[in-house]
Amino acid sequence: VVLHTFEQNVMGIVEPEPDIFYIATCNLLTDHASFLYKLDLRSFSSESIPKPVQVLQFPERARALNGATCLSSNVILVADSIANLIWRVDLLPTGQATVRVWLAHESMACSTNPALADCPGINGIKYSTKFEYVYYTTTVQKRFSRVRVDKDTLEAVGDPELVAGGMMGDD
Repeated sequence: VVLHTFEQNVMGIVEPEPDIFYIATCNLLTDHASFLYKLDLRSFSSESIPKPVQVLQFPERARALNGATCLSSNVILVADSIANLIWRVDLLPTGQATVRVWLAHESMACSTNPALADCPGINGIKYSTKFEYVYYTTTVQKRFSRVRVDKDTLEAVGDPELVAGGMMGDD
């Protein structure tokens, strides 16, 4: 069963609570408009198919969303391969959301070489609750990096560290 077809490219999906999904989309090849949708499947049935609801539009600075992870049930991080940063989305009790830059660092940068224009900067992103680190790949730099997360504020602590290099990691 197809629940929905998005007009933009789907570039990240997370499930911060059981059966509640947030989907990051963007227009990669045109105006780069980027959005976050909520899809609540808790009452899904074949007679009542839920529709995604837009909870925010990312700022114009957003260029190429590419991967998402949850820090908690109300905080999502979204990688941006061309803006060279990680967005923080705070999910509000009202059902809406706010967005701001969580971290921007040279280890996330895409190439300025036109020959590598289709090779992303920061690409995959994942949070480890066990180790309290966000891990990410930067494809064009052939990097696998991590940055510590403060468990109380959910903010980045210190500079990112190189975990491994020499590979074009993807997600």
